[in-house]
Amino acid sequence: MFTGTVKKLGAATMKNVPVTKQTATVHIDKVVEATKLLRRYEDHDITVQLSGARRVASGDQLLFHTDGWIFGEGLAVHSLAEEPSGPLHQSVLKTIVDPAQRLKERELQQHWSDADIVLSGTVSKVNPPADTADEAQGRAAAEQISGPVSEHDPHWREAVVNVEKVHKGRSSTEPIVVRFPSSMDVRWHKAPKFEVGQRGYFVLHKSEVGRGKAAATGKAKGAAPVAYTALHPLDFQPYDEPGGIKAMVAADNNDPK
Repeated sequence: MFTGTVKKLGAATMKNVPVTKQTATVHIDKVVEATKLLRRYEDHDITVQLSGARRVASGDQLLFHTDGWIFGEGLAVHSLAEEPSGPLHQSVLKTIVDPAQRLKERELQQHWSDADIVLSGTVSKVNPPADTADEAQGRAAAEQISGPVSEHDPHWREAVVNVEKVHKGRSSTEPIVVRFPSSMDVRWHKAPKFEVGQRGYFVLHKSEVGRGKAAATGKAKGAAPVAYTALHPLDFQPYDEPGGIKAMVAADNNDPK
């Protein structure tokens, strides 16, 4: 996300960009949200494929919401939406210190919003799946999430989490089962890897992954019958790690940790 000034319509800053009437060269005046790599394009000209949702003219100063498109000797992006850069936007821009941190915070807020349950607790057990059928079902579900597994087998494990407090979702504090990939393969190495005794915040999502016999029949010994998954780096944060989930929990619940 950035504020920029439209310099020329029907033009591009890179030779290999297909130019249409919706293609424009735009000068980035201020980066609002971006990865660290893309922050360096502030005060540079880039190519923007406009959304077509509004009339745009050379000289317009707009707030652009974009996705990456082409990376090479320059940068080209797809604009999802353009907004007039008015006084309100300008006041917000003055408060922005780190666009990369702002992006990280927004992604965390979205991750929290998408979660089925957010809780704090302690891992009491880590076990293999209940049976080979569960493992096979887990692989099949993983293929739906990330494509064919083959040598990228996730090696599912089940962590039983003793719930201390629920911050979003169900009201019960009974133990909960969390399925996670123990594999360090490139496809799974960023997913949380749980060990007995780990304490922290869990941001979990319901999934078909791991809903084998025990979960289907409600007979998961010593744990809740429904399994959740932890596949994303933001799905777990230890208590002693500052900011992130901890800060959101504290803000929402006046959590003392």
